Amino acid sequence: MVEIGEFIIFLKNYFLSRLISAGQIFEGIKDIIVAFLIVKRGKYSSSFLNTSFLMIVAAAIVGGPIIAENTFFTVIEQSK
Repeated sequence: MVEIGEFIIFLKNYFLSRLISAGQIFEGIKDIIVAFLIVKRGKYSSSFLNTSFLMIVAAAIVGGPIIAENTFFTVIEQSK
């Protein structure tokens, strides 16, 4: 029984160390990407804003009728 407890403690420590190591690698890669994006901020900011605005408009055009069709208030008005 003692060996099972020791094994569980070892397994917990092993996974914790692997998780911390993977987190450090992920943060390192993320820092490089963020640094690249900050440097290029002025060059790409207008195209990013235009693209995101167009995506919002497209989502509103596609999703608007679906939302309007499935609202609670529309169901009440149609039943009258």
